[in-house]
Amino acid sequence: MLFRSNNVQAQAGIDLRSVISSIDIYESIFDNTISARLILQESVALVELLPIVGAEFVRIAFEIDYDFGQGQEQRQSYTRIFRVQRLCEQIFPEHEVRNYVLELITPEFMNSLSTRISKTYLAKPITTAIREIIEHNLRLDAGKRKVAIEECRGEINVTLANYTPLQAINFFSLIALSKDVQQSSFFFFETLDQFYFTSLQTLFNGPVV
Repeated sequence: MLFRSNNVQAQAGIDLRSVISSIDIYESIFDNTISARLILQESVALVELLPIVGAEFVRIAFEIDYDFGQGQEQRQSYTRIFRVQRLCEQIFPEHEVRNYVLELITPEFMNSLSTRISKTYLAKPITTAIREIIEHNLRLDAGKRKVAIEECRGEINVTLANYTPLQAINFFSLIALSKDVQQSSFFFFETLDQFYFTSLQTLFNGPVV
């Protein structure tokens, strides 16, 4: 469904299912947020009639079947809201038929781009600073989206000058130390399930919960 604002409950949307050729959703520990691509094929000139200008929101609802072997299967449902970042790769394979791609990003990514942090953190745990940034600057709704934050060692005394929220969290990931080892690389990333701030050592040791 395509919407004009992120308040998808308060407005009618446009059903895109009949014109979508494929949906690709990307997640990586090296990317702070997930992203997506919709490949559309249509002949009703949605680009001009709506128009699609890169400020719309798309709600994607889908299910994934997980097979854990030995007859253990699980079906997980997801509903995610994305923002249209740009329309690209337009081609006209035949008369009046148009193929194009909608590149999608999360609202949290856009919130980060439009926000700046200039603040000093004195004698404060990194995890506390990260929680404050996620709640107040990244504007992540903790009631709807989960965040798993691994506890770190020690406290910080740093000043951030004109950082975006995601830049600030990435900076903290560079200086964070795990409680179990002297040195550790931390990552802040998003999956379909939730956000994680966790160390490479924890990722090596097993699933992050």
